[in-house]
Amino acid sequence: MPVLQGTMSYQRFKVTTSDLTPQDVAQKIQLFKFRPLHPKGEDNESAGWVAFQSEYDHEKAIEVSDLYFDNKIILSFRVDTLSIPKQLLKSLVKRSLSAYFRDHQKMADKTVRKEIELAEIQGLRQRILPKTKLVEAVWNLEGELKIFCRSHTLLERFLSVFQDTFLLRPERMDCAAQAYDYWYKNEAITAMDSLAHAPIFMPPLRVDVQ
Repeated sequence: MPVLQGTMSYQRFKVTTSDLTPQDVAQKIQLFKFRPLHPKGEDNESAGWVAFQSEYDHEKAIEVSDLYFDNKIILSFRVDTLSIPKQLLKSLVKRSLSAYFRDHQKMADKTVRKEIELAEIQGLRQRILPKTKLVEAVWNLEGELKIFCRSHTLLERFLSVFQDTFLLRPERMDCAAQAYDYWYKNEAITAMDSLAHAPIFMPPLRVDVQ
């Protein structure tokens, strides 16, 4: 848990909000709560919010006490991905087709092949555990959001669900953005706009000899 252990660097974002309360946050994330992948389903990925420190208990309701600590919101985001080995699936389908030929004394047509493949996929889904990834974030409701994540793809997934949940768009707070924000707040943006680019090293003058 990076938030408690401090074992992972975070990325800072700015979230502009006015009157969002912890109760509002708890109510909104219930609409985008994590739902596990169904063994007989067709989706290979599921993402959503889970209770902090109870990330693997997807049935637990997310209360205010699960996310509000020391005047800050702690969000926990879970992504489950199911990957079926293609070579294993191919081998199982081949074995089932051989059994079909042995039992019916004829080759399976396209419809039967599709049914056999779907049956093998469902069988594998019941035996293979999905890969779970977690993202934690600390949200100061005054405007700062710290996301503990290194993966760019996972970060984009988090931001997408965050925006859908709260209808707020986080803006990255890197060094350039912070400098711009500082000067803007101090009404010195006009001074920055007036800066002109000038090269440090001028090229030598060319002298034409007649």
